[in-house]
Amino acid sequence: MRPANNFVKGALSPAVPHVLISLAQIARRFPGSKGAENSHPATWIRWILRGCLGADGLRHKLKATRIGSRWLVTEVDVAEFFDRLSALGENARDRVVPPADRARQIAAACREMKAAGA
Repeated sequence: MRPANNFVKGALSPAVPHVLISLAQIARRFPGSKGAENSHPATWIRWILRGCLGADGLRHKLKATRIGSRWLVTEVDVAEFFDRLSALGENARDRVVPPADRARQIAAACREMKAAGA
């Protein structure tokens, strides 16, 4: 069993940030889901091709370089990708509205329209 405090096993090294790393290598540095020891390279390919929804409600893609049949990433790109996923941009509250809040807004607008005679 992994120690709980070993979330990212030396994932990002500031010493050599622009070296290209294979997806298999970077996947071994991050834990997988449901207790898996490592993340799967397919997860990283999905983040490159389709992206992932960030906290700001926008879809962000992992920057990568394709060389032949291999995808390669840099540690800087991985760090920036995770920063974009967790960062709330300007006016993020205007873009991301929880469904319950949106339902209340719609109900209030309907009441206002009925009160105005529409």
